Amino acid sequence: MKKFLLFVPLMLLFALGISSCNNQNGWNQQQRKELRDALKDYRKMVYLNQMTDAEYDAFAHEVTHLIEHEYPVYTSFIQMQGAADTVDVMVVETIVQELNEDARNMRRIYPYNFLVE
Repeated sequence: MKKFLLFVPLMLLFALGISSCNNQNGWNQQQRKELRDALKDYRKMVYLNQMTDAEYDAFAHEVTHLIEHEYPVYTSFIQMQGAADTVDVMVVETIVQELNEDARNMRRIYPYNFLVE
């Protein structure tokens, strides 16, 4: 029984140590925010400049989530040579996905006012 009582705290410490190591390699809130802020440069794209602020925030969150899922270790993503190209690809993939999901999203590419002119 004494061995068991000594074993339980050791296992808890070991489990906490593993989870803290995983958190150090993952993305924190600040890193996610920095990536979403960097995505604001893409707002000039025809599809994205037609979005409301709330729609664009949801779009940026989706792109950030995709990148975080694809590259779970933040430092390896940032140090990667093609990180900017990866962001470009993820932005385009998300736009294509939105267009495929709902044809009404085409209005962002061809706004009514533009078609009337």
